[in-house]
Amino acid sequence: MMRDPTEAQDVAQETFVRLWSNRADIGDARAVTAWLYRTSTRLAVDSYRRNRTRAPFDDAHELIERRSDEPDRLHACRLLERIAGRVPTRELEVAILSRLDELTHDEIGEVTGMSGRSVRRLLSKFDSRLARFRERE
Repeated sequence: MMRDPTEAQDVAQETFVRLWSNRADIGDARAVTAWLYRTSTRLAVDSYRRNRTRAPFDDAHELIERRSDEPDRLHACRLLERIAGRVPTRELEVAILSRLDELTHDEIGEVTGMSGRSVRRLLSKFDSRLARFRERE
């Protein structure tokens, strides 16, 4: 998700520092996996917002469709990086888990603590927002 290896290492390290600090509160392995996804995604979003300059929306419509091959995933990462400051955190988090990590709606719900319906609603809002941004740009 992070283009800069140093930033990625910082996010990973912070995620595991937080995991260690919260280890007593996290139960089974599934809970740990969900916690890791949620925490690392939120830290990555925070990093995007903190460290990136805002660029115009180019090809934002491409985030609406899932991409699975590596060049497309890299392109999607770059697009998400550009829009990170313009999308509400929960929408961006769900979009990252769906479009980059390719989790199902139910898996995203498990990670975020939302229902599958809420995940679909947020992805729909995200897609609409991208379409509007694209029209403006």
